[in-house]
Parts: sequence; structure tokens; C-alpha cells
Amino acid sequence: MNLSLRLRHAPAGESLSHPLPMPDQDLRAPFTDPAAPGVQSGLSTRALRVLVLTLPIGIAGLLGWSCFGWFALNGPPGAVEVVIVGVTVFAFYWVALSFCSAILGLFWRPARDAAPTGDIDIAILMPMYGEPAAATIGTATDLLAALAVAGRHRVSLHVLSDTRDEGAAMAE
Repeated sequence: MNLSLRLRHAPAGESLSHPLPMPDQDLRAPFTDPAAPGVQSGLSTRALRVLVLTLPIGIAGLLGWSCFGWFALNGPPGAVEVVIVGVTVFAFYWVALSFCSAILGLFWRPARDAAPTGDIDIAILMPMYGEPAAATIGTATDLLAALAVAGRHRVSLHVLSDTRDEGAAMAE
């Protein structure tokens, strides 16, 4: 495990940032990331997604049908009963969707289609303003050490201090 800590304090009037190129973008164009691995869903994955999204419609429809039958015992349902059934069916769809999704998650695991192609640079930004520096940064470096051991990506911690007290800023 290799942990390094580099402190930089910007003197008054000096900027440490280097501007990044920000070309104009067409926000109507679809997003593409050439560094992202191409993941294509198989036919079984798409079929299971359709099943998980449509099965709750049938379940909620059966509930609505039985509610209408119950309300129709004393004559045709009125406007209030129709609204009650509609709200019940709409709400129960989300319950049934959660149930179907949970059941699918218990019994089916998708195959990994793609693995990350390389290391990723991850920056953890920690803004501070007058917090106790030793405890706050100590906890953050513990997180950084755990991430360095557990993963294969490069992780760096950047403390963004807005503290106006010189002594506290130096402690941070």
C-alpha cells in the first residue's frame, strides 16, 4: 500500500488550477464515451426486463378488476369508486413492480458482458470549512487507505478548504 500526502497552499493572488479545454458541445446529440466499454444486453436480459415491467401491469389489472367487481355488487360503480380503483391500481403497480424486481434479483444474475478496460483515476473531493482538521482528514485518509487496498483504481483525496482562519487553514 502506497499512500502519499501532498499539501499545496496557494499564496494570495496565485491560482493552482490549470484551465481544462472546454470545447462547444451539441447538447442535442446523444452522449457517447469512447472510453466506456460497450455493453450489449442479450435477448434473455431484454426479455426479463419486459417481463418485470409488464407482469405488474397484469397483477394491478387483476386487482382493479376484482375491486370493480366488489364495488358493482350494489349497482354500477360511481365516479368516486372509479377514482378509488384507479388510484389503487396505480399505487399497486409500483408495489408489484418492486416485488417482481426483487424476486428476479433473488434468482437471476446477469453474466458480466464487459469488464473495465483499465485503471480509472478517482478523485475524492472533501470540502472543509472550520471542521477539526485532524479528525476529518484522518477519517478521509482511512477511507483512502481502504480504497487503495480494495481496488485496482488510482484514488486521490483533495481537501478543498474555505477556512478563513490562517491557523486552521494550515492545520487542514
